[in-house]
Amino acid sequence: MDSFIYPTFEKYENHREDINAHYHGRLNYDDEVTDVHEGTHGINADLRNANAGFGCFYVLNDMAIRVKNVNCTLRKLARAIPRSERGDIYQLYLVEQARWWNDTPLYICDEWVSYLNGTRQACFIKDVSRAQYSLKCTKEMLGYMKTLSSLIDDKEYDQFLEYAIHKTWFVEEHEFNKE
Repeated sequence: MDSFIYPTFEKYENHREDINAHYHGRLNYDDEVTDVHEGTHGINADLRNANAGFGCFYVLNDMAIRVKNVNCTLRKLARAIPRSERGDIYQLYLVEQARWWNDTPLYICDEWVSYLNGTRQACFIKDVSRAQYSLKCTKEMLGYMKTLSSLIDDKEYDQFLEYAIHKTWFVEEHEFNKE
């Protein structure tokens, strides 16, 4: 795992402006949380296309993390998740999306960071219900990321997972629970 600067050299008033600067003004949703979530996917795709063999994840503030692809499939991961741990978004992201992402299980990390960035924007604009839902999805994806770790032997991915665990905790403690 390595992090790298994805600079615009600007200061942003909020996370939506950050995403829009990197996504070259291509945001077109009616709400800020969706803009940040979907814009994160777009930036990740741009970075992934420029870094063959890696998953790339934009974590805001001009920073991205690059992780080499892992040897697993999304279908194998989906089967490994116990029924009792399959949440509301399991079917959509681990079953239905396997049609397009089966050979790229790091796709779940793309969803994790998109939900996390969306959570941060929902907290920023004080949209409590959106923040609650987005954080719930962030944590569900984090659980699937932990299962992926148990299926592979990859120290670089494990480093990224530790970062993801800490980052999720930090956002929940310092942005979500902010008064």
